[in-house]
Parts: sequence; structure tokens; C-alpha cells
Amino acid sequence: MPISSARSFRAGCLDARISDERISLKYGLIGQETNGLGGFANACRTIPIALEIAADMERLCPDAWLLNFTNPSGMVTEAILRHSRIKAVGLCNVPVIMQKGITTLLQCADEKEVVMQVAGLNHFIFVRQILHKGKEWLPEVIAEINAGRDPLVPRNIPPFRWPSHLLQGLGMIPCAYLRYYYMKDDLLRQELAEAGGEGTRGEVVKQLEKILFDQYRDPHLAVKPKALEGRGGQYYSERPAS
Repeated sequence: MPISSARSFRAGCLDARISDERISLKYGLIGQETNGLGGFANACRTIPIALEIAADMERLCPDAWLLNFTNPSGMVTEAILRHSRIKAVGLCNVPVIMQKGITTLLQCADEKEVVMQVAGLNHFIFVRQILHKGKEWLPEVIAEINAGRDPLVPRNIPPFRWPSHLLQGLGMIPCAYLRYYYMKDDLLRQELAEAGGEGTRGEVVKQLEKILFDQYRDPHLAVKPKALEGRGGQYYSERPAS
């Protein structure tokens, strides 16, 4: 069986992410790391390195799979598939979080009984169909979300409400990251407020990582640190491929 290579890295580290965010906001643009100007800048730094890794794999292990965790995951994975001969899969926890949330809304005992039909890739997906024991449940789930019950959102994203007309008009459920398109003005105001307060997301994550690394220095640490919940990355130990 071919070996696989899992890859996640951040070109320029968190300081580069913070620069992306701050420069974007200076000009009234979204600075988030996977879309908008911030995502584009991140991709420009990251894709050349990803292609170097793919070139090394072509030479050293051409039959291996590359599992990409690196953001912006969709663009990085597409670049590898377009510009190398390596077999690659982009990984993301968003589809898993949405399926678990739908399972909660439907009060199902086993999430494997819930079948989602999804369009899109990684951070930009739409749930088009929800089946449970052969019955379509998409309209009911949309109604629950419009009523304010939305467990489909990752824990590292603050609670928000989709405009009810949006979900009804789409006839689909967009993942939380698509709010950067459908609710762009609201998100820009939110990012500007955060940048003037506790800091950009990159600055918050940098502080979180300092706390976590300090805790991980303790050789007797035997439980998951509470601070890790603010870092994102739910369910990566399960099945995040999309």
C-alpha cells in the first residue's frame, strides 16, 4: 500500500498572517486567512512551498498520497493537483462539523445514518441534500437554523445568524466560512472592531499558542488544555477529508 505524507505548515508563521489581516483591513478589505485579500496573500506564499514538497515526492515517493491540511486548503490542493503528478487530498473539518450538527438537530443516535450531499471544497461548501433513513430533511434543518438553532458552526467562529431569506433562496446550507461572501459588510465591520480591541484572529491565535506551548512544556500534562478549544481544528482525529 502506498505511504501517505500529511503536510501542514504556515509560510511566514503567524506574523505573516497578522500582516495580511492588518494590511487588508487598512484598505477596507477582508483579511481572513482562507479567502479575500488575506487568503490570496497566504496562497501566494504557500503554494510555491507546497509545489516544492510535491516535486520532492515525485522524485522520492511518486506513488504516495499527499494529505494537505495547509490553508488556504482548497487553493493549495488545487495547485498541487494541477501542477504536479502527485495524488493529493485536501483535508478540512468543516464537513464533519456540519454533519455532526445536523445529527444533533435531527436527534439521531448514529451520525452514520445521516447522509449529506455536498457541493464545493473544504471551507467553501454547500449542503444540498440531507437524508436520514431514506427521507429528505433539508427543509426541516433550514427551518431549525432560521429559528436560531445552528450547531453546524465550528466552535472557533462566534455565533451568528444567516439572513433567513438567504437559506430559503439558496435551498442549501452554506458552511460558516461562506459568510465572508454573503455577509461581507457585516464581517468587515466585525474584523475592524476586533482589530481595534482584542486583536485580529492571527494575534489572538498567536497568544493562544504561547499559552498552549507553555502548558505543553509540563511533562505531567495528561488532559487536553482548555485553551485548545479556542484554536479551532475540531475532529481532526476523526475524518476531515472532503
